Amino acid sequence: MPDWTASLHVNASVTLERQDDLLLSLVNVVGEAHVLIGDNVSDRATHFWDATPLNAKAIVRPASTAETAAVLELCHQAGQSVVTHGGVTGLV
Repeated sequence: MPDWTASLHVNASVTLERQDDLLLSLVNVVGEAHVLIGDNVSDRATHFWDATPLNAKAIVRPASTAETAAVLELCHQAGQSVVTHGGVTGLV
């Protein structure tokens, strides 16, 4: 499992068409299995202590530093904000 994930929260300044283009580009970088959308996102809780469903367009799980850099570059180019989250492994 990757040790880094990113939630792409809907950015009002990014059109739906650009969001769809971004998702396709992200799939090309990390693979379809590593871009979660729809129920695979909303079925997740916002936090360990808060069961509120996650409100994000997608969860992206790059498997390498190169994939992480590519994901962040694509999001930057699209004007899409990113919320990072560690792997929750307990390792420091």
